[in-house]
Amino acid sequence: MKKGTYMVKEGVKLFERDSYIKEFTAVVLECLDDCNGSFRLALDRTAFYPEGGGQPSDSGVLIGAQEDKGKPVAGKVTHVCEKDGVIWHTADRRFLPGETVIGRIDWAKRYPRMQNHTGEHLLSGIVKKLYKYENVGFHMGSEFVTLDFDGELSQDEIIKAESLVNEAVYANIPVKAVYPAAKELEAMEYRSKKALNGDVRIVSIPGYDNCACCGTHVASTGEVGIVKIVAAQKYKGGSRLSMLCGIDALRDYRVKNEAVYAISALLSVGLNEVVDAVQKQVNATARFRKQLTEYKLLYLKTKAETIGGGANRAYVQANAGNASAGSIGVGSMGADNIGDNSASAGNASAGSTSAGNADVGSTGADSVGAGNADVGSTGADSVGADNADAGSLGAGSAGGDKTFMLDRVCAFENELDQPLLRQFCAMLCERAELAAAFSPKGDPATEHGSGKNGGNGGGSNRSDGSASAGRSKNGGSAGGSNRDDGAGSVSIGGAGSVSIGGNGAADITREFRYAISSDIVDVKTLGRELNEVFNGRGGGSKRLVEGFVVARKTDIEEFFNKWRGD
Repeated sequence: MKKGTYMVKEGVKLFERDSYIKEFTAVVLECLDDCNGSFRLALDRTAFYPEGGGQPSDSGVLIGAQEDKGKPVAGKVTHVCEKDGVIWHTADRRFLPGETVIGRIDWAKRYPRMQNHTGEHLLSGIVKKLYKYENVGFHMGSEFVTLDFDGELSQDEIIKAESLVNEAVYANIPVKAVYPAAKELEAMEYRSKKALNGDVRIVSIPGYDNCACCGTHVASTGEVGIVKIVAAQKYKGGSRLSMLCGIDALRDYRVKNEAVYAISALLSVGLNEVVDAVQKQVNATARFRKQLTEYKLLYLKTKAETIGGGANRAYVQANAGNASAGSIGVGSMGADNIGDNSASAGNASAGSTSAGNADVGSTGADSVGAGNADVGSTGADSVGADNADAGSLGAGSAGGDKTFMLDRVCAFENELDQPLLRQFCAMLCERAELAAAFSPKGDPATEHGSGKNGGNGGGSNRSDGSASAGRSKNGGSAGGSNRDDGAGSVSIGGAGSVSIGGNGAADITREFRYAISSDIVDVKTLGRELNEVFNGRGGGSKRLVEGFVVARKTDIEEFFNKWRGD
């Protein structure tokens, strides 16, 4: 930082002498370059109030003697603070030490702060007088002025204090700032948050408040204008009140008044009926949302049940040796049928499967059999084995292990919040070994089944698998698996996965909520890798992870179907 040639000393605080000074002249004592496009200036005197005591600093302009094209150059003052007795003004241009400048206060900001600060004195003094509570915190925010008291105030007590404050405003009592002598100060009762020594500035409103304060105030209580407590809450064992005075209170009233009239017009009710009318709307909306949630759950349940041929649970219970008649066979039109021993090769029309060179001709069913079985349609699944009886599933192992009909399912559905998405994922987990559900955030786009997803809810990208021996889990390029479940392994749908598009979101990069679940696979690892690849966030347990990612739908599908986890 480059320093000037003048010694830094305390400047005269004009704002303490007269809060109504809007313009003043001063000499620059120091100008320090902050090396970020701003400069800090110390003046021999200033009317700019430095931040402190709960009141924000003033802003405004400084106009120097230097000229640009014949006109004085002004610098904006954006912040003012006091350090070690020196008041520093942050400006957006350099001024030379020794230069005379004109300072102008942003009065549109200063005067409402004077009103609010004086109103705070009135309210704090009255609360102490009535209820013996001290003001332990004060802050002028961008929206409200907040006051913290060390005791809990009831609603009736707040209303009474507010009424008395406004009575003090109507009385138009003079507001004075004095510097009492040490003995006089010692005998005086005044509010202060800390012990003080030296010259102490006391702001006095006779009959209402005496307070040690360095802030800016109006000359009489009448200038404060209306004082309105707009909110109250319990806070740290006491009370926090939010209030507005004068110009700010009027601005707040206008906004709320316009809102109430607008609501009254929208609901076609009188002003006094607005609250009841809105409550009725809220109750009706809650009922409709509950009904909508129930309908969505029913829709999601129905959608989930179409996966794996509509089985109640998308796995089969394997038996030791050859499966017998009566086990789940090929489903017709998305439902499961029970085969029997009477079915023969080339005559499987109701969802049965025979060994050898059988042709499966039923409508809406997939069949995967051992040997040279031909598959005639797509839809529900049936798995056969060598020497299997009609309608049976050939995967068998002693002890009756559970074998899922699908390796994994990845589904996309619009307009699902996280709880619904979690429930949908649980439904999908009933259909597959690994299930993932995604829902785009924001307004859904339109898409009608393209690329890897199968369109409006039921489509899948599948091919016929074949049986093979050995305990292997080799994922194909789309995440398929060859599984050995005792008697032999099967590849469900080639890739071993189903990708379902809901109403579909346009294949653009966007944010998706997700829920991933499995009764078998540790999905915590999957979730972590998903977040790393797609700049997501989330977490969970080994059985369920939730979060969001930013990606294209097709990229998510590709990642999910290729993921191995081993």
